[in-house]
Amino acid sequence: FEDRAELHFKLGMALLQSDQRLRAIEQFRAAMRLESNSIRNLNSLAWALATLPGASDQLCREAVVLAKRAAKLSNQHDPRVLDTLAAAFAANGQTEEAISTSERAIQLAEESGNAELAAEIRQRLVQYRP
Repeated sequence: FEDRAELHFKLGMALLQSDQRLRAIEQFRAAMRLESNSIRNLNSLAWALATLPGASDQLCREAVVLAKRAAKLSNQHDPRVLDTLAAAFAANGQTEEAISTSERAIQLAEESGNAELAAEIRQRLVQYRP
């Protein structure tokens, strides 16, 4: 099953990069069915849902649930996962949570020496602020 989950994940990433978000979401869901506790699968599906233009309220809520699960599994120490959680909060209209989570993600990225990731998250943080 791991090989199949990996295949679905990689296909989902390729589709996401080519801006075929709905098809990417299908692939991430397939990966999740095979490996439901994979931080990578949870995070990728949550990101795709949270950043889907015109996503329904239901999809935004699902993004928050998935991202919270990924954050819990990563002990709140993965800046990419927290960045996804911030995006999910923002998509769900939870601005304060989006800002505080994004600030924590920036801090973790900087502490790990990943200035590029910190800069990317900072750009998104600006969008969350009213």
